[in-house]
Amino acid sequence: MANQKKILPDGSVEGETFSGKGYTHGYPPKKSGDTYRDWYNRCQEYKENGFHLGDLSWDDWDSYCLGFYGNEEYRQHELMN
Repeated sequence: MANQKKILPDGSVEGETFSGKGYTHGYPPKKSGDTYRDWYNRCQEYKENGFHLGDLSWDDWDSYCLGFYGNEEYRQHELMN
C-alpha cells in the first residue's frame, strides 16, 4: 500500500496535474490584446489536445468563465488586464 497515490479534495492526484504526464503544451497562454472570449477559445483548443481545466489557476479559471459562450456575460468582449 506504500505506492498508493493520494487523491486531493479537488480530485487531482498529489504531485500530478489533471492533464497527466502525456500532456506537454503547458497552460494556455494569455496574450496582449486578448478578450475574455479569446482566452476561452484558446482554452477550448487546448482541451481538444488533452488539457484539463482543473489545471488552471483560480485567476485563470475566473477569466475562462468570463468568456464562456451562452451565459450572456458582459465581459466576453472586454480586453483582459
